[in-house]
Amino acid sequence: MLFRSVAGDVEAIPGRETTEQLLARYLPALTSYADALGEGETGVLVSHGAALRVGVPAFLGWGDAPGEGLGVLANCGWVELTHSASVWTGGEARWRMDAWNRVAP
Repeated sequence: MLFRSVAGDVEAIPGRETTEQLLARYLPALTSYADALGEGETGVLVSHGAALRVGVPAFLGWGDAPGEGLGVLANCGWVELTHSASVWTGGEARWRMDAWNRVAP
């Protein structure tokens, strides 16, 4: 089978996992890792950029398909999330994104 891809067109990938399937396995794993971190601890989770682009916004509770507004992650690019309270959350500790597509200089 000849497969012609268009950059960023994940819908065209034969046999690909649906967004619902990805979130069904990805969100519980990400939540479990996040819950295991103690106060002030740092965790590292390695994943494919496409999964991060769907999973991170869902984990943060951003609503429907906000990942489309995020750029594609560079090879070895990373995302930084922080769990903390702020005046914006009324003092409640929540996860927030501090960086998207951070790369080493």
